[in-house]
Amino acid sequence: MTSDTTIYTCIESGRLEPEVVMMVRTLRAFGGRFSQCPVLAIQPRTGPSIAASTRRALERLRVSYIERPIRHRFDWLGFANKPQAAVIADEGAKTKHVVWLDADVLVVAEPHALDAPPNDAHEVLACVEELGPVSSGPGDRFEPFWQALADAAGMHEGMPFVAAGPSGKRIRLHFNSGVFRFHRGSGFAQRYLELFEKLYALRIMPKDDPTMFLHEQIIFSIAAASWRGGFAALDPSYNFHAEPMYEALYPPAQYDRALLLHWHDSLRMPDFRDTFMLRLQAA
Repeated sequence: MTSDTTIYTCIESGRLEPEVVMMVRTLRAFGGRFSQCPVLAIQPRTGPSIAASTRRALERLRVSYIERPIRHRFDWLGFANKPQAAVIADEGAKTKHVVWLDADVLVVAEPHALDAPPNDAHEVLACVEELGPVSSGPGDRFEPFWQALADAAGMHEGMPFVAAGPSGKRIRLHFNSGVFRFHRGSGFAQRYLELFEKLYALRIMPKDDPTMFLHEQIIFSIAAASWRGGFAALDPSYNFHAEPMYEALYPPAQYDRALLLHWHDSLRMPDFRDTFMLRLQAA
């Protein structure tokens, strides 16, 4: 049985090319009923096309390459391609579910909960992220940041509280946007893009962390929290982080628990790549 799901990701000339090919290879090999799902590799930003060799690899993997460059005020930001691609995937998919996977994700077992009851009652599924400018509520130094963004999105009561993945600590909802699910045709993709364009333009930043690196992910979290279709948090095994900065929360000894393994920069770090590969092989 094949899942009623379309998988999509972003691709563009450069390092994303081999990463997308590798991600889809693992999906086809280890995805269980998701292994035969349609896959869309979307290039929504202006720039060079992908290499002919990459196109051939995608064809062999039965991936539809969609090159649709859209002029966007935030073209300079790499993560701006994600909400843009969500709208393109929503328009191009023919399945009930639409699932985003970052290119730096390995599918190591069937991610069955992405379309299984009771999770199917909630439109948006993702894993809670507890690194970054998270807030534990009133009194937290990051609470004004989250409240300002929530107010700008019309959520004056603030973001809901959830239990963070591995640690269980209580924080304002902060999803990692490396893996998520929504329903095709519901309007969520459009809401995600609309909020991204609105909130990013406001340049609301935490005083103690003046970076905009995680803003796409934070805005995705706000879109999920405010969405009428509801959201649910997935088990951390659906976005198991494999990188040195995450090891306190995601111990390497637990790689074998992962369904979707998010390797981040592990294969790009000369002093860590071999260690990562040995751990992966052992698991």
